[in-house]
Amino acid sequence: MARPKKIPQVLEEALFGKLMKSYLKGAKNKSIFYKYSRMRNVVIFYICYYQGFRPKESRCIEMSHLFLSQKDIYIPAENNKQRNQDIFPMSDFIINLIKEYLPIREEYLNGKKSKWLFPSTRNIENPVYRGTLSRGFTGAIELYGLKQVSYVDKQGKRRLNFSIYSLRHSFGTNAMHNMKDIKQVAKVLRHYDEKCRSTYIYVHTDAAASRRDLLNAVYRRKMNAKAILTV
Repeated sequence: MARPKKIPQVLEEALFGKLMKSYLKGAKNKSIFYKYSRMRNVVIFYICYYQGFRPKESRCIEMSHLFLSQKDIYIPAENNKQRNQDIFPMSDFIINLIKEYLPIREEYLNGKKSKWLFPSTRNIENPVYRGTLSRGFTGAIELYGLKQVSYVDKQGKRRLNFSIYSLRHSFGTNAMHNMKDIKQVAKVLRHYDEKCRSTYIYVHTDAAASRRDLLNAVYRRKMNAKAILTV
């Protein structure tokens, strides 16, 4: 018998902010290596939570795929679950957060070049590894005692109640709560499968807006990008 579909775990916005603040606090008065790696991870977590990106879409962003002046980002087909390339808008908050992160990235690279927005500390010719992000996120939730085993998969691997993918589910849930329109939520999630109705609660309205306006509407509170990356 197949295992019942796991209900996605959701992090409330206030709790997510506390987790990230505590995680970054560990970088205070540390080396640029440590400071960079933590800030890099936090920016990726914020992109997943506030932009609704999948982990691979977030960690595999190339510098050439960023169009900050146009407030857009190119998502290549190989990074997209549906294998469709896309030019997608970025919310104002995420744009400001990336701008605050870039000087830290340049300080860490110290004149070296990497095509990746989030290069790995093991090899800057590669993006940050998935396992590195997973360990970083697990470390963040452990700070608040949130680490729990949700189930054991067919390979005998323990799966936690919260994972980095929970951030995308949190985005979708917040989008559904504020927009109350599954079509608009699907638009910002780039989720074209009707089955997304079974993951996010469906309440219909006739709202219509651009994708960037929708992104900015998912979370009502104004965010200070500079304050977030201050340790």
